[in-house]
Formats: sequence, structure tokens, C-alpha cells
Amino acid sequence: MLREGEDYELVLSATDPEGREIPQDRVGIDVGTVTAVIRGKNNYLGERTIRYQIKRALTVGDLQDVVYNGLAQVLTPSVEDAQDAAVTLVEGDDYTLTVEGNATDVTAAGVTVTVRGQGAYGGSYVRTYRIAPYAITLKSDDGSWIYDGEEHFVGGVTVVEGEVQGFDTLDAEATGAVTHVRDTREGNNSIRFSSSRWNPKHAGALRRVARAAELPVDVAGNYAVTVLPGTLTILPRAITLTSADASRTFDGTPLVRHEVTTHLSGNQTQPGLVGDDGLAYAFMGTRTSAGVSPNEFVYAFAQGTDSADYEVEKVLGSLRVSPADSVVVHVRGGKGRYTFNGDAQVVSGWVSDAAEIDPEISIVLRDGVVASVSAKEPGRYSMGLSAADFVAQSPNYGKVLVEVEDGELVIERREDGKDGGSDPFAHTGGQDKGRRAREGAAGYAGRGATFRTAASRTSGDDLLPQTGDSQAAAGVSGLLATLGSALAGLGLTLKRRPRQ
Repeated sequence: MLREGEDYELVLSATDPEGREIPQDRVGIDVGTVTAVIRGKNNYLGERTIRYQIKRALTVGDLQDVVYNGLAQVLTPSVEDAQDAAVTLVEGDDYTLTVEGNATDVTAAGVTVTVRGQGAYGGSYVRTYRIAPYAITLKSDDGSWIYDGEEHFVGGVTVVEGEVQGFDTLDAEATGAVTHVRDTREGNNSIRFSSSRWNPKHAGALRRVARAAELPVDVAGNYAVTVLPGTLTILPRAITLTSADASRTFDGTPLVRHEVTTHLSGNQTQPGLVGDDGLAYAFMGTRTSAGVSPNEFVYAFAQGTDSADYEVEKVLGSLRVSPADSVVVHVRGGKGRYTFNGDAQVVSGWVSDAAEIDPEISIVLRDGVVASVSAKEPGRYSMGLSAADFVAQSPNYGKVLVEVEDGELVIERREDGKDGGSDPFAHTGGQDKGRRAREGAAGYAGRGATFRTAASRTSGDDLLPQTGDSQAAAGVSGLLATLGSALAGLGLTLKRRPRQ
């Protein structure tokens, strides 16, 4: 390494920008041109002159980020003399500015501004700023429809906060669509959007032949978009299901009507179900007896029909059965056939076919009337029953008419002739006697009694009341006193005949 003073000597001098000599103690400090002369000494020969500049420093301010506005935003920093801020600097004379990057759109790199000193000023200074996205809020429209099987949508989109900047255009559309009630949910009307700007470079291209792809510039990235999707709603379709009415006169068979009509609730002219939607029904309504019953039914939606799409109201029709005009029931009084044995014989009770005709027919004897006949002597005795003795009614008929086959007691003569020789069929007053007898023997009346064959007393098919032998014996004993009084009124005397 060479040593100053032994191997070479260094002589410095300087002049200011106006050419004036700078004092030696300010050489290398003050702004100007410095001249350095190097001369060899001793073992070194030669001389070399070097000149360099001492320039003033600059103070360059920082740059702040900006928000996208659709226009070029070229920012320049403040530039001042580092030693004297009062000095007015002139771009082009004292410094130069260079801008690099996209000063219009949002980019990751941002914009770089370089300041370089010029003339009396030196140094290079780099400053960077970025363009931030512009905030904008989009909202799609809401919509509401009653289910009709059709797809529904609303394409409208509104800018509810912010605005499209500069020469930009915003294309936005709502993409939601709903058909069924189950499609309804909050914010289902989503938004698709894009933004473009006509490139000023091609501003006149529309007046020339130019490719359309060269004209617009995609600037969607310049916006910070908040999306507020609207809600599309499908409301259930209110329908009414009405079962049919039906009516007829009572005939003993069930009245049914398996029919349901559907219509839009509140508007019977509009159909209830939509398109291929369907319902299946099961009917429970039925009416047999006179009166009114609801035409009850249940329903189920057919496969492929969404029950959520409907709000159903059931209206039940009426099944009305009116009473028939009249019906005839037949009454048969009890019958009995005995062989004379000296004891009083009794036949009581009656049967009818009312239950077979209509289970709801009620038939009873009038108060004070009994169905019974008693006698001892051979002969034929009737109960004296007539239709007037019965009260018959049913909700299913306006009138219940009664036809009566009178009850009868027959006492036959004994074959051995030990019965007083009387003619068993000579009792012409038997009917009146029988009525008087039964009027005093109320304990033998019976509704709907069943009769059995008295095999111990007859070999025929005559029927007797189905009572026990002890009960019958007690009844016979109880009637003897009554029969004695009745026969006395007819001029007859009741005598007990000893058994043979």
C-alpha cells in the first residue's frame, strides 16, 4: 500500500457552481467541483488529476395509499433542500421524477416514484404507494310467490352503498331461483357481477374497425364488493278439500259418497292442486239409519308431491238419510195346545220380526195391556191382541204399522172322555174371556218372548212361553182365583176335578 507523503502527494482544490474558488477548509464539504491532483514521489513518478462533484442533499416526503377512483392517480412526493427548506426547488432543474407501475388500478406491487437530484442536488430517493379497492355494496331484490309449480326469480341488483367509479360499468345480476316452499331460505338470491372500463387507448375504436376484445378492461379487482343477497320465498298454496254431500231415503243399506273436490281456498273457480301433483283419499264416512253424519275422509299426498307446498283445509260434506214413509212389522201372539187335565192352562207372550226389518224399531204393548190367555176347560181361546194394543216406532220410518196374528190357547178333550164331555171348540166367547183373563194377569206380558215346544203336554208343534216349569206352575196357581172371578161373571163355576 502506498503511503501519502512518502510515495505520493495529494493536492485538493474546489470551485463552487459559479466557478469561484472554495476555501481550502471547505473543500470536500461545500457544494462544488473538487479537483484532486496526485503526484508520485521518490520511487514513484507521474501525475493524475481527478474531478468529482459535491452536491446538495434532498429531503423527499413519503406517499400515502389512495382509494381507487377509476382515474389515474399519480402522486408526487414533497422535495426540499435538506439544508434549507426555504429554498424553492424546481423539477427538471434541481431533480427529476420517475413513476413506475399502474397508477389507476389496484395492483399488488403498487406505484413506485423515484426522485433523483439534478444540478446542485444529488442522490436517488424511492417512494411507493398503493391503490386500495373501492368499497361498494350490492343488494339483490327480494321476491315472494304462492306455490304454483313454476320457477320464480328476480334479477334486479341495486348498489346500496358506494358508486361505480370513473368510466367503469358494473354488470350485476341476481342468480337465485325458487320453485318449492323448501327452496325458501334466507339470502338465496345470490349475485353474480363483473365490472369493466373502456380503455382510453381505444377510445376512438368504435369509429374504426377494431376487435371488441381490445376495448373493455376488467376492473372488478378494483372494488371491494359486499354482497347482500335478497330472499326469494315460496308460500304454501292454501287449498280446500271438500267431501261430497249425499242424501237418500232410508233403505237399510249404508249411504257413502267417495268423492272429494279441491280448489284454491277462497276461490272455488281456481284449481287446488298444481300440475302433476296429486292426492290419495280414504273414506270413513257412512250413514245407514235416518239422520246426518259427516262424510269423513283422510288424505295423503301422492309420490312426487311435496306436502310442504300446500296448506290444507278439510271441509266435510254431509251424508243425510231421511226416514222412509212406513213399514209393516208382524206380531205373533203366543200359542199353546194342551190336553185337558183339570188344571188351568196359560199361554202368554208374543214375538215380532221388527229386529229383522230394522234393529232400531221399538215395539211394546200399550200400558195396561197384557198378552196372555188362561183356561181350564177344553176349547179354543184367543188372547184378543190387535194392532191397537201395540206402540211401534223407529227413527228410520215415518210410521211403523203393526199386523197381528193373535195368540191362542187350545185345550183338547181327553181321549178317555173324562173331561166333562164339553166341546173343546164350543166357547164362542173365548176371545172376550181371554182378554178379561189377561187384563188381570199382568205378570204374563212379554216383549219379544221366545216359545218352545211343550212336549210333555202335546205332540204337535204348538209353542209355549219359554219359562221354567216352576214359574209356569206358580203362574197357574196365581191365575186360578182371577179366573174364578172372571168365569163367575159369565155364569160359570170353576171346580177342581179329581184326577183319575
